[in-house]
Amino acid sequence: MYGLEERVVADDGLLPSDLASHAALQTLAQAGREPGDINLLLFASVSADVQGPANAHIVAVKT
Repeated sequence: MYGLEERVVADDGLLPSDLASHAALQTLAQAGREPGDINLLLFASVSADVQGPANAHIVAVKT
């Protein structure tokens, strides 16, 4: 109905920033780029590691 072809469940203990960092590293590898090539990181999620103004800095450090 929604076009989903696959459902993936994260392992226990993984945080949203872990998943985002993993996705970013995969994307960078596919593009032949390095984390230092990123000028802006936006993190948008329905869940977060911490309550606060931002979580993008956590993803940046892990990436």
